[in-house]
Amino acid sequence: MTATIPQERRELLQQRQTVIAVNSGLQERELLKQASLASALAEALRQRGITDPSVL
Repeated sequence: MTATIPQERRELLQQRQTVIAVNSGLQERELLKQASLASALAEALRQRGITDPSVL
């Protein structure tokens, strides 16, 4: 499955990444958010009986 991101959204995401890339505080915050999201997703999959996400 491939998601298509509208051009205006891509431009906004690119600007966001540029700002994060030059600010160490934002880099740390982004990493924490990503880790939290990954953990929540893994837990949700486990609750649904999926212990090996590579089967998706």
